[in-house]
Amino acid sequence: MSVERFVVAPLPLPRSFLALVNRFFFGDWAGLVHNSAAMSSSSSSPNLPTHVARRLEAAQGYLDLGMPDDAWLELEEMVQEEGRTWIQVTLFQITLLIQKDDHDGALARAQSLCAEGTEHPQAYIYRSYCLHALHRTEEARDALLAAPDFMRSMALYHYNLGCYECQLGRLEDARRCLRIAIRMLGSYKIIAKDDPDLLPLMDELDEIARDAALVEIPDREHHLSDLSARLADGSDEERARALSMLVEAGAEHVLVDLMKSKDPAVINIAAQGLWACWMDEAGPEARALMERGTDAMNRGDLDLALSIFEKLAREHEDWPEAVNKVATALYKMHRYRESMAACRKVVQAKPFHFGAWSGLAACAMQVGDWKAARLAAEQMLHLQPHSSAHHSLLLEIERRASDASGSV
Repeated sequence: MSVERFVVAPLPLPRSFLALVNRFFFGDWAGLVHNSAAMSSSSSSPNLPTHVARRLEAAQGYLDLGMPDDAWLELEEMVQEEGRTWIQVTLFQITLLIQKDDHDGALARAQSLCAEGTEHPQAYIYRSYCLHALHRTEEARDALLAAPDFMRSMALYHYNLGCYECQLGRLEDARRCLRIAIRMLGSYKIIAKDDPDLLPLMDELDEIARDAALVEIPDREHHLSDLSARLADGSDEERARALSMLVEAGAEHVLVDLMKSKDPAVINIAAQGLWACWMDEAGPEARALMERGTDAMNRGDLDLALSIFEKLAREHEDWPEAVNKVATALYKMHRYRESMAACRKVVQAKPFHFGAWSGLAACAMQVGDWKAARLAAEQMLHLQPHSSAHHSLLLEIERRASDASGSV
């Protein structure tokens, strides 16, 4: 079963949807959907005041340093000083209670949020997780089945439901739920192999993953269309929730469509969502190793970075983002033609990978391959037709190509 990255509980907890949601509310993605000018401290505001968001970031910092008691104290002091709380604070407190194995305390808070009819998916996931941790798995299953309809557009909902069904001995129901989860988000086929809740089905997981390709998900496109509209036109918090759910659903085609928006903020948010989809495709362990490679690349250790990315590309042959990182490292090493070859592999697998098209254009310009540079720039413009930067790049390539042909 999956919950999120902050919780240290008896069950292994791989990266999941809630990791993404908590980034928006507590971490490095908050700036994408955070409009400080619109912030208000009134109880009716769905947004967090800036100073509260900063306190949450401080609490997250304590947690990242392995100091959960200090994180809890930070939140408690803030609530006392403000004389009120926010749902994001309550959700963070629930993660800390689960880390302390206080599942009763966490359950009480989660149930209170669910009783209020919250639209925050974490509350419903936490409620069932705590019930399961308290060996009340039948109740965990029933609670998840009773959750609002919007939860059914999430792969995590079906995955956790499959885990509960499996633990209750309802193996056919568990297989059905897992097929849906994997169909919606392919990385669950990797996560499932390390999940103790699925031990009774461990020998069948490869077959379940193959069968997932044949599953049709009713009303999926309707849900995704609604999320797309919320991301394009919603409030800051609605955009955060919509984006995290689109990423969790692996809805790359929706995010690609949003890249064609005239609104730079929507384009930026959709682009970050696509990067998240691509980074998570091979599961949490592969992503963690990729992040190590990225850290090495950022500090200038290109040989180490390249070796890590090449290892990931070999071990995960169907993971284009590993190849894209290889291309990036090669570019930084001035091995432009090799980088071009890697970029071409990426766009062959994902024709809408704007990062790889950008890399291909940059490499082609370095080696004077103006035909390839023009093609890549045109593809970038096709993906983001309202980008003035892409229009300018295409004009610059045309100019340089003309100069090069004139000098021959």
